Amino acid sequence: MTTVPVLNNGVTNLSYTPGFAYLNPQNSALYTPGTLALYKLAYLFPAPGVKGMTLFVAPKVETTDAFPTVLPFYGEGSEAVSRWGQVNPILRLSTGTSGIGNASAVGFTWNANDWINWTLAYASANAQQPGDTPATLLGSGLFGGSTVVMTQLTFTPFKNFQAALTYANAYHQINVLGTSLTNADIITALDSPLSSPIRINGVGGTFKWEFLPKFSLAGYGAYIMSETFTDGNYANLLSWMIGLHVRDPGLPGSAGLMFGSPLYRTSASLLTSPTAAGADTPWQLEAYYRFQINQNISVTPGVFFIFNPEGNPTAWDAQTVTVGVLRTTFTF
Repeated sequence: MTTVPVLNNGVTNLSYTPGFAYLNPQNSALYTPGTLALYKLAYLFPAPGVKGMTLFVAPKVETTDAFPTVLPFYGEGSEAVSRWGQVNPILRLSTGTSGIGNASAVGFTWNANDWINWTLAYASANAQQPGDTPATLLGSGLFGGSTVVMTQLTFTPFKNFQAALTYANAYHQINVLGTSLTNADIITALDSPLSSPIRINGVGGTFKWEFLPKFSLAGYGAYIMSETFTDGNYANLLSWMIGLHVRDPGLPGSAGLMFGSPLYRTSASLLTSPTAAGADTPWQLEAYYRFQINQNISVTPGVFFIFNPEGNPTAWDAQTVTVGVLRTTFTF
């Protein structure tokens, strides 16, 4: 079994950090950074006879690709500099996103009218592996390994306002959420081993309100419930965020300021210590400014602070964590 640190979960992860860094969850093997691999592949086509509906089949995909993310802080290589600040954590329950091997998914997105979108997806970490393949970290087979069913209703009742309700139901072959947002992601139900399969239910709400031209107020709330199959141990996790986004604040580009609580345990069965479920609420403050140098290059300085990291007074020696980022993005 691969050791826990390789799973690379933590509150300091940056926006581009994959859920299973340096690990291919499809074969439980480590890979060297810089390895050339097919990262994403999807086929989209209109549903016959259903106006406004698009079907998709994706051998390799992230759930954030399939669903409207709503938040203006989301963008691959742009916007928020932390993984926490980009999307609602419910959309991170993708059963095996990594830098080299992503989940496979099928589903649809349906624009029922001008202001309602319904998206539904089923994803499997190892759909391309036959069910009788020797055991891997997240299992194998279309239905026998780690899977998730996710659905979202996105509402746009006004041109300047959008909101979404998201629900996810997942089964994971091991005791991890796969969000890469907190150390509590691993061994979610305390006193149950990493090898314990878990069921997960997650609900979330997200909104964006452009209250002035170029100025948007946006945020989310997420609640995740996990329970092991073997012994019934459980853990519940919570996260929320509120932020201000500005387009072209004086110079071409964008800026963001966010505050909230990164994902942390609010309760758990069979606590191993008084602080294991989060005696202290963690807080995160983030700011960034993306300078659009030209059509192809942007530079983003950013910083985020984490107070009471992991919701545990003993974590990080009880120190506030500060992460500074200078990101340059080339787009072709």
